Amino acid sequence: MADCGWSRRLLSSAALLGSTGAAAAQSAPGVDALLTSFDPAKTVAVALSLGALAVAVATSILLVRSHRTAVHTAAAHESELAALRARLDDAEAVIAAEPVITVSWRGAEDVPEIAADPATTPHLPAGQRVLAFGTWLLSDSARAVEGRVDALRARGEGFSLMLRTQRGEHIAAEGRAIAGRAVLRLKDVTAERRAAAEVEERAAELEGALRLL
Repeated sequence: MADCGWSRRLLSSAALLGSTGAAAAQSAPGVDALLTSFDPAKTVAVALSLGALAVAVATSILLVRSHRTAVHTAAAHESELAALRARLDDAEAVIAAEPVITVSWRGAEDVPEIAADPATTPHLPAGQRVLAFGTWLLSDSARAVEGRVDALRARGEGFSLMLRTQRGEHIAAEGRAIAGRAVLRLKDVTAERRAAAEVEERAAELEGALRLL
């Protein structure tokens, strides 16, 4: 008897579950349709399209930012370049106003580059004649500068000399190795020497006058 009661209850539960499942299926008729219409290929295509769009947007933003940075950097460089050009022009103007002849040799080249303004160097020979030291310097000065120039060009040895011309002018000679070049600068300091001598002479006169007081 007990077994029969248990069997009846089991059958009743199964019937209840069946009716519940049928009711659930009837209440959601769109689920089957949705599962039936699902297309994996279309889903992948949509995902790829959205990913490509996101990459394109991100790339555009980066390009705009990079362009702005490049514009600001270019403007800063142009401003710095203009300032450097102005400083170069000022330096060239100062050098041109000095009574200086600049001679430079690049490496082992025998032909020198000579820069000078004849108007500011009237006591110095023009062009390559300035390198014929024996023709316009006293013999001792000529030998000294010739030896130093040879050492400068061969070994990069710098020097500083005070030379005397055959007419009595004072010439300051300076040799330096600069950026692979041997550079010789000849400056007429006759006026400076004369001014210094006048100052020394005036100072001596004042000292003598003070002693007499």
